[in-house]
Formats: sequence, C-alpha cells, structure tokens
Amino acid sequence: MGGAIFGACRFDGKSFFWISEREMTEMDPGPAMGIRAIDQDAQGNFYFGSNVNSKYRMIENDGKVSYQKLKGVDTSEDPAIMSACISMVIDQNDHIWMAHYKAGVWKYDGEKFTHFPILYEGEEAELFSTFLDNKGTVWLGTHNAGAFYWNGETFQQF
Repeated sequence: MGGAIFGACRFDGKSFFWISEREMTEMDPGPAMGIRAIDQDAQGNFYFGSNVNSKYRMIENDGKVSYQKLKGVDTSEDPAIMSACISMVIDQNDHIWMAHYKAGVWKYDGEKFTHFPILYEGEEAELFSTFLDNKGTVWLGTHNAGAFYWNGETFQQF
C-alpha cells in the first residue's frame, strides 16, 4: 500500500516492510504528491505512481525483506508526464498506462511515451482510476465524465 506522506509498505501477513517516503517521493525539484498507484510487472518489479522513473524489486533472504532500486521509466524528455500520475496499470505487454488527473493518459511501451487526451465537453476529463479487465482492456474512471475504455486505437466513452 502507498500513501501521501509515508512512502510504500508491504504486509506479508506477519510483518510490515517500508520503503521510506523520502526514497519514494523526493524528486527534483522537490517532493511529489505521494504514492497514488502501485503495480507489478511480469518480472516482479514494482512501479509507483508518483515516481515511475524508479522501480523496485523486493528481495527475501532468510526471512528478511529488503529492496533493490532499479531504473524505471525515463521521464527526462517530458517532465509533465510525472506531474500528477494518479493511477496506473501495466498490461500483458508490460506497457505502463498512467492516468493524469487533467492531462490524459500516457502509455509507456518500454521505449517511448504516447499521449492520449481524454476529452469531455471539449476539456480534459478529470481522471481518477485505471483498471485492466480479464480481457486485457484498459478502463478509466473519471470524476466528471463516466467511464472510458481502450478500443485498440483510442479511449472511447462507455
């Protein structure tokens, strides 16, 4: 689980393991808005919504848990991608879909970002959540425009 002020925490049924707020949310030029989303890729690496330019791998040795910080998504070419990532999912192709509150969806395919504006009545919809269904379809929930789904080319209002 993640939070606005305490980083990320894993509970294994017996104990908690923390990745600190400073490790998770400090970015140039200052703190991010906390952990809004967590997802895991097929290799077992975790991505965090406020800081997808890093990923983490949990390591268990002799009952002790630690983590290794790995290189994540390179956002250096467009810092706006990280402005307010509020929710994300990783699809079956390990593409990361990041929803931004009023800045559409960014898809990262491992090499480049693709931006998909989500418009409602001529303005950016207020994105709030993402969901990957069992058929592999990416869904978006909004505050003001209902649901949208990925039709293979664009997001379509449901």
